[in-house]
Amino acid sequence: MHYDLNRPLSNYATKILSMYLDFPKNQPITAVDYRARNGETIKLLTKKHEGNKHLYGATNELYLAESMNDSGDFEKVSHSHYKAESRISKEAFSLAIVDPFINKVVTDEIFSSVDDLVEPDFEAEERERLEKVRQNIDVDQIDLGIENISKEELKKQSEEIERKVEKAVKERKLAFRRVLKEKEKRITFEREDNFLLAKATDQLMPGGILVMITPKEMIDTAITLRLANQYEDIRIIRLEEDEYSYTHKCIILAKKRLNKYGKIDRTKGYQLAETKLTSYREIEEISPQAAASYIVPTQSKDAVEMFRIGPITPQEVLGALNKSNLINNYQESYSQVLTEDNPIAPTALHKGHIMLLLTSGHLNGFIGKGENQHLVKGTAQKRVRETIEEDEDGETTTKVRDFYDITVKYLDYSGNFHKLM
Repeated sequence: MHYDLNRPLSNYATKILSMYLDFPKNQPITAVDYRARNGETIKLLTKKHEGNKHLYGATNELYLAESMNDSGDFEKVSHSHYKAESRISKEAFSLAIVDPFINKVVTDEIFSSVDDLVEPDFEAEERERLEKVRQNIDVDQIDLGIENISKEELKKQSEEIERKVEKAVKERKLAFRRVLKEKEKRITFEREDNFLLAKATDQLMPGGILVMITPKEMIDTAITLRLANQYEDIRIIRLEEDEYSYTHKCIILAKKRLNKYGKIDRTKGYQLAETKLTSYREIEEISPQAAASYIVPTQSKDAVEMFRIGPITPQEVLGALNKSNLINNYQESYSQVLTEDNPIAPTALHKGHIMLLLTSGHLNGFIGKGENQHLVKGTAQKRVRETIEEDEDGETTTKVRDFYDITVKYLDYSGNFHKLM
């Protein structure tokens, strides 16, 4: 079966999802969607907010980025992939939407052997297998006329069966999870969800709300441990049957901890990771809500001092220059360097710079004062050197090489000449 793991949430699902969120009345909020596409998801999620909402995003499509920037609904949308180099203010957003791209390598690896990743019921399988073995043994015993077994023997047999079941289940679970770990390792460098979750966590304010959209099969320890460490009130729901059948998407809702240095519960992270092996029918289905479960905190636009994803644009450079005094200050300090009586270099010269200036003659003249005054002259003349080389066969070759003859001389206070080079 073909799965479209990169399909955006339907408008219907997004509207239902918005029922899980509440907003501060007549207070500003800031929200970011790192894979905004056409901007519909973030707009629908924040549509019921009564107050100023400052929306930010990024998209690969230039036309969509320009359209969103021109619409007036967004403060800024970067035309770039969310993995590009960025400068974004930390802890600046009330709401963050994380919907990572799932590439073909990851998709093929996840669904290469199973359509619905669920851990088998190893115990039931083992008990069924041992029951068949026991039935065969009972038939043999009857044939041999030894069907009359004492209660003690029956008890021993029962205990032995339980030990076999326990051992077999443990071994099969370990083997099954070992295979899953190998699958996870093979896609470690191909998946982008952990990167994007870390990015959003860094830029989400304490108490801010995370909305992460991801396939059930990728809810593993790579993300659940981070969720458990830095978030609370974590809730995992899935899309309705029709939409889930071709996207396999679940939605993780969580509130960033107010105290990031609080006690970390890794057990919670491992429990969340079991979602990957749970049948989707056992996961809570998205549904209309009578009351919101998460309150998006208020945040001022001023908190987002920087928002840039991807290379800086020419317009941004010009805008920054117009606000900066750097060019004017530099011109005032250094524009007359070559015409001043006592010129100074814009930055301090190193020994190598001074030596090059000295040997090229640019520092010819008096240096020092009083008894320490010297008259210095440096010259650099290009010359030619010929060499004759003979190879193993006795043939000679004349080679011509250019070189510079460098001379530095100075006359001291007593009238004596000295040659430095």
